[in-house]
Amino acid sequence: MNYSDLKYFVYLVNSGSYIGTAQHFKVTQPAISVAIKRLEKEFQVQLLTQQNRRAPLTTTLPGGVLYLKAKNILTAADKLHDEVTHANDTNIRVGFSTVAGRHWIPRVIKKFQVMNLLDMVHTQERDSDYLIEALRTDKLDAAIFSTLTPYPQKDLTITTLATYDLSLIVNPKHRLATQTVVDVHELRNENFIARPQPTAHQALTSYCQLGNFKPHIIYETPDVELIKQLVKQNVGIALMINSVLDRDDSAIQILSLKAAQQIHCYMQLGLRKNFIPNQNQLKCIDVLKQTSYL
Repeated sequence: MNYSDLKYFVYLVNSGSYIGTAQHFKVTQPAISVAIKRLEKEFQVQLLTQQNRRAPLTTTLPGGVLYLKAKNILTAADKLHDEVTHANDTNIRVGFSTVAGRHWIPRVIKKFQVMNLLDMVHTQERDSDYLIEALRTDKLDAAIFSTLTPYPQKDLTITTLATYDLSLIVNPKHRLATQTVVDVHELRNENFIARPQPTAHQALTSYCQLGNFKPHIIYETPDVELIKQLVKQNVGIALMINSVLDRDDSAIQILSLKAAQQIHCYMQLGLRKNFIPNQNQLKCIDVLKQTSYL
C-alpha cells in the first residue's frame, strides 16, 4: 500500500475536489486519479462514485471504511515520524497551567538551574484544556495542569502532585467578611468574578449547583491578580484555589467553603504515553514530580 495514496484519498474525500487535491500536494490531477485507481485495484472495491463531473464525490461503504482507517494510519504515522526524529532531542517541552505556573515554575526553574538542565527546558503557560490537547497532539512532552477530578489515564500517563481546596474571597467590607466559613446558599444573589477557562467555570458552576442556582458572573479575566484587585475594589466575589491566596493580605477576606460543599482541585503531571524520554529528559521529569514535595 502506498502511503501517499492514502494521503491523497483522505484529502480528496475531505475536499471533494480532484483539482484541489492535486494543487494541495503539488502534483497533477491525473496523478490523483491514478492513486485512487491503485487503491481500488489493491482492495478490489470501488471507493468513490460520481454521477457526472459536476456532481459531488460520494464514498461507497468500503470507501468510508478506508477513509476512517486511513485517517488513523496517517495520524499514527505522523506521530511515529515525530517520535523517531526527536528521539535524540536534548530539549523537553513542558507546559504549565496558569495556576500551576505560579506555584511550580519559580521552584522548578531554580532546581533546573542547579542541575544544569535549564537550557534544555522549553516552557509555556496556557489553560489546562489547551495543555491536555497539546499533550495528545505531541506539541508538548509534559504538562502540569489542574482538573476537578483525577484525569483518566487513557491516553496520558498521569501523576497526581497535589490536591487543593477552593476558597471564597471577598472584600473586608462585604457582608460575609466576618465569617470564616461560607454556605453556598448565602451566595445566590452575589456578583462573581471568574476566570474564563473551562475548568475554572466548571468549578464555579458545580459549586453553585449545590445551592440550586447559576452564578451571576459580571466579569471574566484569566488574570488571577486582576481578580484579586477587583475583589479588593468590592466589584464582586471570587472562588479561587488556595495555593494562589495570601492569607496575610489584609485587603481581602478568605472564607473556607463548608466541608460538605468543598470543591477540590487536583494538580497533575501529564506525560504522553508514547513519549520515550532520554536520560536528561528523565531528570527533568523527576524534578517536576519531586518539586511538589519541597
